[in-house]
Amino acid sequence: MSGLIAAMARNNDPITSKMAATAVHANAHAYEVLTAFSLAPDLTDEEAAIATGFPRYGGTTRGLDVQKRCSDLRRAGYIRPTGETRKGSTGHLQMVSAITDAGRKALAVAA
Repeated sequence: MSGLIAAMARNNDPITSKMAATAVHANAHAYEVLTAFSLAPDLTDEEAAIATGFPRYGGTTRGLDVQKRCSDLRRAGYIRPTGETRKGSTGHLQMVSAITDAGRKALAVAA
């Protein structure tokens, strides 16, 4: 699963963030979020949180933050914005993303 998480920390992030990005739980959570995107044609971050059962925003100290995982996956090129938006539970428009070929390949390698 290490290839799946290669881009989970930015170069200018503190060393603790880089260490956390390589932790097993971060790998597992990113894998679960990416799997959710592979099972649906497209999702908002909120919908990905619902699909995984993980908190959307920093719910715990164990890396269960789907918003961050989705952001990391977009930065790595594993999911991409579709250009569409949908209303979320708060009534605000949310970006819709879909898995990319690179994301599908990363899942295949990680499996």
